[in-house]
Amino acid sequence: MRLSQKQGFKKCEFELINDSIRVKLKSFSATKEWTVKLENLGDQTVTERNTRKLAIVFAICSGAFGLFFIAVNLADRKHTLETWAVFAIGLFYMLVAWILSMIPSTREIRIVGGHESLTFFLESPSEDEVKKFVGMVILRSKEVILEKYGSIDPDVPEETMMNQLNWLRNRNIISDQKYQELKAEYRIRKLIN
Repeated sequence: MRLSQKQGFKKCEFELINDSIRVKLKSFSATKEWTVKLENLGDQTVTERNTRKLAIVFAICSGAFGLFFIAVNLADRKHTLETWAVFAIGLFYMLVAWILSMIPSTREIRIVGGHESLTFFLESPSEDEVKKFVGMVILRSKEVILEKYGSIDPDVPEETMMNQLNWLRNRNIISDQKYQELKAEYRIRKLIN
């Protein structure tokens, strides 16, 4: 399964492949690719939403000042500044306004709680699609961890097996009932061998 995202000058692609997720991040100046093992991810999410209100206020003020500066100096009959300087200064303030208006708002969701974390743009392509993909990544991560650490092997020492099962239960990968079932299955297999 894939998720393609775009925010400002950044483009990010996530591809869920078996026991890992491949990430490709393209920005204005660089391209990065890496792979994250699903067993290294946590199962908690953190959502961050920062608005652009302050940047927009400064952008409006800067743009208005630039226009005001040009208008006032062109209307001034004394011409204390050269015309080119008036336009240069006014356009500079309008450029600052444009740059401020381009600052993206931060709307991200992160998978945390493991050795590694992943960050997704919350609203690209849509919040529902992103949350659905994040949920599938977490579910698949739990499945991978359960396959790796929850398989009953009677040749594994009992202390090691019980530690693995406790760890799975503490990470909410298995329920208390499943923990008891796996513990009993391990002890039965241990007696049979």
